[in-house]
Amino acid sequence: YPGKNFSPVEMEAQKDIIAELFKTRGFSSPAIDIFAREDRDDNTVVLKIDITPGPWRRVRSIHISGNRAFSDTRLKSRMKTWRASLLHLGRARFNQHDLDRDMETLTGFYRKKGFAEVAITYALNTDDRQSRVAIVVLVDEGPRYEIAFSGNNRFSGRALKKEAAVYSRGNRGGMGIRKSVKDMKARYWNAGYLNADVRVEEGARAEESGAPKQVRFVIEEGPGTVVRSLTIRG
Repeated sequence: YPGKNFSPVEMEAQKDIIAELFKTRGFSSPAIDIFAREDRDDNTVVLKIDITPGPWRRVRSIHISGNRAFSDTRLKSRMKTWRASLLHLGRARFNQHDLDRDMETLTGFYRKKGFAEVAITYALNTDDRQSRVAIVVLVDEGPRYEIAFSGNNRFSGRALKKEAAVYSRGNRGGMGIRKSVKDMKARYWNAGYLNADVRVEEGARAEESGAPKQVRFVIEEGPGTVVRSLTIRG
């Protein structure tokens, strides 16, 4: 960047960084050249970067496996990569950045539907001779969570459900449930229930039978704390 001390070694390293960026955007063999022109009058250099992107990879096909709860079409319709391929009749440029975002979109969709342990990855089968990419999306749905509450009088189950992080962050390794408990306690604390406690009762994992996994948040609200008096001194 302008103002940084010039290093010929660092200048050469930029070639690989720029080339890698173009590769993630679908260009299979970008050519990058960097030239330095020195100005001895003020001890500065001007860098010129020549980029020849070259041919790009096209999306040949998208296949989804492991999905049982939702159809291929329902999932693909949420993928920018698939929509672009459909719009451009198979001539759309493959963009790995968009594909990574698609995986995040699909993961969020599954979590909102209660699949808190979902894991979605992809594999690429590349044909460099024809500059085409076949995408295989691998879905591990995990069990669908069914969440319930008991003991809650101050807040409705609908309100507490907003604090259930399993719908937004998932529950890989139990992290989502622990975060949910913490957030629910914080909500009660902020409402004046300083001794509120939240514990979790989890049903057995029932992924094989297709039955949802039962998760119940058992709440002991305790008494609400009110301000008895306010004294100002000094």
